[in-house]
Amino acid sequence: STPPKPMNLHLSQLRTLTGHKGAVYTAKFSNCGNWIASASLDQTIRVSSLQKRFEISLQDHTLAVSDVGWNPVSGLLEIVSGSFDKTVRVWDLQTATSEVPSSSLPPPPSPSSSSSTTSVPSSLASDQQTAVMTTPVFTSSAAAGFIQCVAYLPSDQHVIVAGSSHHELLLFDKRASKRPVLKILNDSKINSLETVKDGKVVTGDANGNLKVW
Repeated sequence: STPPKPMNLHLSQLRTLTGHKGAVYTAKFSNCGNWIASASLDQTIRVSSLQKRFEISLQDHTLAVSDVGWNPVSGLLEIVSGSFDKTVRVWDLQTATSEVPSSSLPPPPSPSSSSSTTSVPSSLASDQQTAVMTTPVFTSSAAAGFIQCVAYLPSDQHVIVAGSSHHELLLFDKRASKRPVLKILNDSKINSLETVKDGKVVTGDANGNLKVW
């Protein structure tokens, strides 16, 4: 049989978001797709609007921020962050986003189907507004190792899962104590994790293993 033709994929850079003073470790879209949260070596998280000239700088971690995750509840602008300062923090963005200016960004240029080259647009204009937030709504007690990765548990929006360099999988309940409500010992560093709606967690570790919990 004749093999299917490859899809005619086209990617063009729409804009550049600036502001971090160090390497960016991760960037994630919000559930609605209108915001991007990024974590950086510069100890901050930046939450940038893709529709307005507006961003929020989250500043409370004392070492590099390794990962961020969006609350899975639709319409709830809340993120969790994990850091090399060994803490997990939760940020409620609702108040800060009430300051979003009314002016919208101009629409991106339509890609030309007749050309394979795309001009790279400049970064956002200098009139972009930045709100600064320095008070998270939840800060965990310090873990035994660096927090390498974080995510909400979709089956319970209040529960956060974190992987640590101290070979631990940690579960925090932001309604309860700042200490983990559950610790699971792994045989190596937990470098990455992902969660699904039925409550399962998959971790990737320094021994090259994927484990489903």
